This record gives sequence, C-alpha cells and structure tokens, in this order.
Amino acid sequence: MKPRWQTWWRVAAVATDLVAVTAALSVAAVVRFGSPILSEGFRPELEPEFLTVPLALAVPVWLLTLAVLRLYSPRRCQNAVEEARRVVTGGLAAAVALVMVGFLLKRPPSRLWVVSGTLLGILAVGIGRRILRWGLVHARLAGRALTRTVVVGRTEAKRLVDTLQGDAASGLLPIATCGFTWSGLRSGDLPELRRLVKETEAGEVLIVSEDLDREEIRRSVEVADDLPVRVVIIPGLDYMLLHTVQLVGVGREPALALEFPSLRVYQRAFKRLMDVGLSVLGLVVTAPLWPLISLAIRLDSPGPVLFRQVRLGYGAKPFQMLKFRTMVDRAEESRGQLVVRNEAQGPLFKIRRDPRVTRVGRLLRRTSFDEIPQLWNVLRGDMSMVGPRPLPLEDYGVDGPEGVLLRRLNVRPGISGLWQVSGRSSLGFEELVRLDLTYVQNWNVFLDLYILLRTIPAVIRRRGAY
Repeated sequence: MKPRWQTWWRVAAVATDLVAVTAALSVAAVVRFGSPILSEGFRPELEPEFLTVPLALAVPVWLLTLAVLRLYSPRRCQNAVEEARRVVTGGLAAAVALVMVGFLLKRPPSRLWVVSGTLLGILAVGIGRRILRWGLVHARLAGRALTRTVVVGRTEAKRLVDTLQGDAASGLLPIATCGFTWSGLRSGDLPELRRLVKETEAGEVLIVSEDLDREEIRRSVEVADDLPVRVVIIPGLDYMLLHTVQLVGVGREPALALEFPSLRVYQRAFKRLMDVGLSVLGLVVTAPLWPLISLAIRLDSPGPVLFRQVRLGYGAKPFQMLKFRTMVDRAEESRGQLVVRNEAQGPLFKIRRDPRVTRVGRLLRRTSFDEIPQLWNVLRGDMSMVGPRPLPLEDYGVDGPEGVLLRRLNVRPGISGLWQVSGRSSLGFEELVRLDLTYVQNWNVFLDLYILLRTIPAVIRRRGAY
C-alpha cells in the first residue's frame, strides 16, 4: 500500500521549489535589469524581453531538471547529503538547459542573469528543502507521515527494529516481523510474509540479507510481484553513503559497486586552499575576541589562557592541539577521582556538570568559542576545518594497535565534523565512531561544504555542548 503522505510530500516539494526558483530568478533579474520601482533607468518596453519571457522559460526548465534528477521522489530525498548534491547538480544542469533553450528560440538570456540566478536558485531551493525536511521530521515525531514496515530477517534484523523504533524521524514504522519475533510486534514465518503485508497494509518490506540465504531472499523479494509494496534489501554495508554505492551488473547478476573516494591532487589542493582561506578569515574575524576571552579566563581562575594537549593527527602523527582553557589549571590530574561520574561511553569522558569547568569555561563551551585557537592548528596544517575530532593519545589504546579508532586517522582531524553537527556530546561513543568512519570512507569536497553549512546552526542550537 502506497503511503498517502508521499503524495502530499510531492505536492509540497513542487510548490516549495516553484516559489524558491521564481523568487531567486526574479531577484537576479531585478539586480541585473532593474525594476520600475527601484530603478529610474528601467525601460518598460524591455520587460517582456528581459523579465517575463526568461522567467516563463526558466522556471519550467528548473522544475523539469529537478524532476529528472528524482528530486520529487521521497525515498531518493531521504538522505540530506544526497538531496543537497542533487540540488546543486540540478541547478547547474538547469542553467545549461536554459541557455540551450534560449538559443533555440533565438532569445539568448543574459549570462550574468543566468549565473546569478543559478547561484541564488540553488541557495533558495536548498533552504526550501531544508524547511520541508524540518516540517516532515516534526510531522513524524508527532506520529504522522510514517510508512508501515515489515522487517524480514533474524538476529541482525532485531537491531534494525530497535533502531527504527527509536528513530521516528526515519519515517519507517515497524508493525510486523517475519522470520523472528521481537518487541511484541506481530510476527510470522518467512512463508507468511505475503499474508503479513496484506493484513497490516504495509507500504515497505525491509529484508536484512545478512540473516538469510539466497533462496530466502528470493522468496521474500517475490512479495512485491503482485502487491503495491516497496521492497528494500539491506546488505549490511556499514558507513557507506548513497553516492558511493552503485548498482552494477556482474554477468547476469546484480551487484553493488563500492566507490571509495580518494581525493585527487587538485581536490586535495582545493581542500587545503579552503582550509587556509577559512582559517585566515576566522582568525581575522575573531581577533577582537582573543584579548577579551584571555582577560576573562585570567580573571576567572589562575592558570594559562590556552590549553595544550598532544593529539593524534593524519597518519597517526602527534601534534599539539590548542584550545582556550575552560577548566581549572591541572584539571587532568583530578580526572581519576571523577571516573564514577562519567556519563559517556567507551573512552570518552564527559560530565554534564563537570566541577572542574570554570564559569567562563562553561560559557566558552556553550558558544564553542573555546575552539577558536584551533584555527591556528588548521593554518599550520595539523588539522582541517572538517574532519573527525582529534582524540587524546590514551583513547587510541582502547581497541589495540589494529583498533577501529585508528581508521579515523586516514584524514586530517577537523574542528567540525559529522559528529559535531549531529549532536556532539549527546551522542554515544559508538555513534561518534560510526559518524567519523562514515566521513572517512565517503570523504569528498562536497561533503565538507555540507558539514560547514550545518556547523553554524549546530553551534547556535548548542545541542550537546557542555
């Protein structure tokens, strides 16, 4: 059964994009050609040529391009990173298409208008999609816009059910299990899958392939042959984002190709150039804060202004990380006495109301101002603007020399990262490692830009900052 919320989502997405694109292109046109209200030199007789006709062509071209890229498919847009990538691709493709259509109709649009309209259009559509995503998440948290789901599998499927039940924002509502019993949900054996789907009016079937053999998977997939249900096979590829997995053919068999991105020389140069540029800009902008913060720290408690600690960086190379001091001097020496109050998992050490944190330090942590000196680490090349957070040396001894934490060192550590924009200290150690490895195995410039754009609202919300 096709979920009704998907129809409403498509209508809302089209309407949102229509408003965003029209507004963006109109603003670009007014900036380029002027307006009857804002510009004395505006010529009304040119309005059809420079405003009405280009807008009448551009808006449908934009919407058609976004539709071709499947941006009106709810499932394709479930992943925010993938949706953002498609929006950027769609905007660039729409610009090329608009120029081609203009030349075919012998009405070539202004190049400046196309460029500015494209940039504004991508920004406007991105903001609109963000608002739409926010509304959808809140509807799901309120128990609406959920897809009734049957989960098929055995041991690993139990973990999936637990995850989905604790994450309403995913939009999947487990209502039955097949092949196992769990959490008081309705259940049945694998041959009963078709009956379960019909009786529960499920819109989606999730098959955890790690738990099943080839024949069981084949029989489970066949349920979609005569029922209006979406079947999704979960292969257990940890840390993979959508754009790094492609469906390919091997002989006559379908297969998943994993593309592990490795930045080319020009991409590494761009990332480093971006790091240098942003760190210099950050140091210049925050320069007036340095003496004020330094004075506040010295007046609040005795000790140095800067906290220095050796961390492991790219390729397990140690470096000295800088922060504004937020705790009393020599706070590390009293850590052993507070172990029983540790609220974090694994090697992480976090106390929501840590007695070692000073009054000024608490404010600096809430605003993330304590991390400003790390801009100098970025400028030196020890860190990047985006990457896994650098951990203390002792944390890497938890999993041994071959431990999973060492895989985080395949890229430069960063000031911001997936962990920071996803909740920071409110997330557990396992989630921190999962997010960091997701970044490492899907490392690309676009992902860096996406994280940087999310960093500002994450700092403003201050979720998990303590």
